[in-house]
Amino acid sequence: LPESGKVVLLDASMSAFGAFHVMAANEQTAVPVWDARSDRYLGMITVSDLLEILLFCTTSENNFKDSLRSIDLAYWLTNSERPSGCPESSVEVKPDDDLLCVLRTLLRNDCRVLPVLEREGNTPLLNQCIIGQITYLLLFRFLYYHQEQDLGTLKGTLREAGIGTMEASKVIKIHPNEPVKDALKLMSENGISGIPVVDTNGKFMDMFSDADILGLTELDLNVPVEKALQKAGNGENKPKHCLIT
Repeated sequence: LPESGKVVLLDASMSAFGAFHVMAANEQTAVPVWDARSDRYLGMITVSDLLEILLFCTTSENNFKDSLRSIDLAYWLTNSERPSGCPESSVEVKPDDDLLCVLRTLLRNDCRVLPVLEREGNTPLLNQCIIGQITYLLLFRFLYYHQEQDLGTLKGTLREAGIGTMEASKVIKIHPNEPVKDALKLMSENGISGIPVVDTNGKFMDMFSDADILGLTELDLNVPVEKALQKAGNGENKPKHCLIT
């Protein structure tokens, strides 16, 4: 945890429309939600939530943006079926928890991110203070830079570990000229956070992830995936990849 920093919080009464723009402006893929009325932490809103909310609003009889404005975060967090990777409100870690405990909490609760809460007093809901959040990326970055000599297991190949590999025909993918809405549907239906973008010959071009929806400031889900990636900034760099060997 840094000695100082900025923690972005959203009020539970904020609409999904407002949450989208706050997260996009602050480049946040997950943000804690605070209920000012009950003075307590309500949960985390993530880009996976935004993906599901956007898809839900496309099926509404009302105007798309009006539908986004009609959904408040408190209702979504307490009444919806949360997508994979989103922590329940009761799942949290404390700043004094050891890293193994944090990793176990992430794995056992199938979370991609966890809030770091500091509590004082005997009553669980009193004196809560959200001081940050922890993700797999932060954990891996710390281990890589501080424990590299002890990570012998990680020196094996992806093929040897049997992770991140499957038959090419089973890989879910999308073409660059297909609309973002189709990519979001595929990700939602298959419980994945990213999807490879391939050309007509099946050659890998880029990755479209749920975080890339934050670049859609106009909230137009009919734009081609390729254009959405350019808006997200991915088009500036050659896509990164690794080999199974």
